[in-house]
Amino acid sequence: VADRLVEQLMPIWDIRAKLTQDSSQVDEIVDAGSKRAATVAKATLQEVNEAMKI
Repeated sequence: VADRLVEQLMPIWDIRAKLTQDSSQVDEIVDAGSKRAATVAKATLQEVNEAMKI
């Protein structure tokens, strides 16, 4: 069971190791996510304001 678990987790551990070595890639991913979230939030707030006739 333990061998199978390690086998399944190894690809995840490899990705994690790569990301921890290159923090700039993580920063880029976080920045892109923030920009997308801000765009969605702005549109949502606009819809709410229109619905509330603000």
